[in-house]
Amino acid sequence: MARPRKSEHASANAKLIDAFWTCLEDHRLTDITISAITKSAELNRGTFYYHFRDIDDLTARAIEVEFNSQALLPGIFDLIAGAPGSITAIELIQQRMQRLSLLIDRGGLDVLSMQIKRLVRQT
Repeated sequence: MARPRKSEHASANAKLIDAFWTCLEDHRLTDITISAITKSAELNRGTFYYHFRDIDDLTARAIEVEFNSQALLPGIFDLIAGAPGSITAIELIQQRMQRLSLLIDRGGLDVLSMQIKRLVRQT
């Protein structure tokens, strides 16, 4: 099987991460399956395993994407400082905070806290 091109790689990766968040809206973290994720992303199981080892790997990457957004931290600092932020940045921050709150609500507090600690250590 041929490897996907770089643009396909990024697109499939993003689709799988988005599908993870979509599945999390309806299910607890422990109830999410690779089949549900690949079905939601409209990709096959092999594509999942090309990008991620398992659901834990996908979860960690999804959290990392939420925290490492170019607009997330600067936007939060602008809000704290009272600087006038763009509506787009505020909406992005709200979406990311909602996703992380959803993860906590669906049983992912331990996963989230471990990932935050890892990201802080890297920073």
